[in-house]
Amino acid sequence: MDSNANLPTLPTAGELSQAVELYLRCAYAGAAIPPPVAARILPIRDAPPDECVRPGWFETSVKNGRTIYQLRLGQPNYPHMKLNLEPAPDGSAYLYMADAHDSHLHPGPKAAEQPALAKLRADNARLAAEIERAWVQAGLPTFRGWLRQTLTRRQKDEG
Repeated sequence: MDSNANLPTLPTAGELSQAVELYLRCAYAGAAIPPPVAARILPIRDAPPDECVRPGWFETSVKNGRTIYQLRLGQPNYPHMKLNLEPAPDGSAYLYMADAHDSHLHPGPKAAEQPALAKLRADNARLAAEIERAWVQAGLPTFRGWLRQTLTRRQKDEG
């Protein structure tokens, strides 16, 4: 059975375009967007704003039986960072997440690369938080925003 069947449709191209632009503004801070990234986002920018997002614009993976839509946008020091669209835990919506995509890197604790990797991870975490703050300020759905709303609703229901 497809766990995605109960989810709402994917967001509009206009909403995704806004999320992409905010990501790029934070990640590249005025630096040139690499040609592969520019090519990757061209169909999104060219789509009518009210058109539903097309799954073919993304890489996909499956997490807990649900499809995750991933757009590799990178950042100047790490080209593998992604904008993800992931189903909310309750299946109510798709949420934007900035995925550093660096947790699979595991040099030994005494490896010469360890300090550089630790710095990269810290920089990626800071950037992901900055991107997600920009999305929240723009009113785009994020996991942190969903969690905050869920906790607020539960507190009201309980009290």
